[in-house]
Amino acid sequence: MVTQDEIADLSIPEKETLDLASLVIIYHAFSDGQKDFYTYEREVAEGVYTRWAKQYENVRLYYEVYLSEEDEENDAMYHEDCLQDQGGHPS
Repeated sequence: MVTQDEIADLSIPEKETLDLASLVIIYHAFSDGQKDFYTYEREVAEGVYTRWAKQYENVRLYYEVYLSEEDEENDAMYHEDCLQDQGGHPS
């Protein structure tokens, strides 16, 4: 279950009205079209991003919000945004 603390600094539309019990947030780190990493743990994703930022010129860390596990399974994303970025946009 997602908590208010977890989403406090994320710019999710209408987040005050969302059902946190069913909300799914996935963190996605990617770089240069070579690397892709997905996790439910923000700290893990930030660690991967930091490590890759030292290795690759272009790196991004996004979060993806789904309103339910079913939406996640169907790739029906509610919202996404960039948390951190370095360099040009990876291909």
